[in-house]
Amino acid sequence: MSRTIPSLVTLSLAGAGLSILAGCRSTTTDMEILQPMNVEVQSWGATAAGDPVQLFTIVNTGGVVVKITDFGATVTELWVPDRNGKVEDIVLGFDGVAGYESTDNQYFGCIAGRCANRIANGRFTLNGIDYELYINNEPNHLHGGFKGFDKALWHGEPFHAPDGSGVRFTYVSPDGEEGYPGRLEVTVEYVLTEMNELRVDYFATTDKATLVNVTHHGYFNLRGQGAGTILEHELFLDADHYTPTDDTLIPTGELAEVTGTPFDFRTPTAIGERIEVLNATASLGYDHNYVLRRVPDREAARSLIGANDGDPHNGTGGPVLLGQLPVRPDRQGWLDLPSKRRSLPRNAAF
Repeated sequence: MSRTIPSLVTLSLAGAGLSILAGCRSTTTDMEILQPMNVEVQSWGATAAGDPVQLFTIVNTGGVVVKITDFGATVTELWVPDRNGKVEDIVLGFDGVAGYESTDNQYFGCIAGRCANRIANGRFTLNGIDYELYINNEPNHLHGGFKGFDKALWHGEPFHAPDGSGVRFTYVSPDGEEGYPGRLEVTVEYVLTEMNELRVDYFATTDKATLVNVTHHGYFNLRGQGAGTILEHELFLDADHYTPTDDTLIPTGELAEVTGTPFDFRTPTAIGERIEVLNATASLGYDHNYVLRRVPDREAARSLIGANDGDPHNGTGGPVLLGQLPVRPDRQGWLDLPSKRRSLPRNAAF
């Protein structure tokens, strides 16, 4: 008997704080042939094994452009205009499949799974049965293992939703893949709406008990590629607690208060303002989960996001609202890669 596991997550780029204003991308001529809200499908080369790869491009009537490849169901580009109408690609990525297959790729823009984040020592017990997973982040299992969902070729199909157009990606993870039990059928839907939202919805069906924790793993720089780091971005997190970790980034189980620590972003604060203080106690920087307060509805969330409208740094009119903040000050500079599409921002934090 199968079990269906839905997970509905919206990456909202609209609202008071993260508004995407109407505009168009004037620097790429191939965008001119697209009709509003159509989905263009084109060949995007092949994997090292020779499997053909496709690229899907969605444009809404406001000129927002998102490009997604079926390799890892990965968002490769997201072009949005800021409040002054300047259009920038605000996600990090590569210009071809080779970059995403390389060791330089740190899960840029992909779907991570079966289980995003780490599983301690690559082991878990479910219904009295012990399972051992592939160790790819010594001593732990990370983002699905040696060949997680980020390295899979998904089947993509364009579709129209009531509020926009999108691409539906499906992938079947066989029983035992990377050590996980159960045949898992996964669907991920990306929808670009007329409200300038990029919505990501996840669905999974399994034929036996298993672990599932799928997520989108995008890296954002709201100033655009090559425009400095995110350390000057102002961040607001409506969270009173975070999860401390051990030295391998496994949560200790404690829910610690943010009060009096560098993890307190309840007042909009530049991400890099307390990096030196943080480094003295946590060399891996900001790579922690936050326990967000519940927000009663979308309008209330937008009100929270827009509480600091007019921020001079991020160019979108307000601070960034995130549930997890991956920033690694100890690895700054490594993103200056020879295989990049454009100059990835040196010192970009992740």
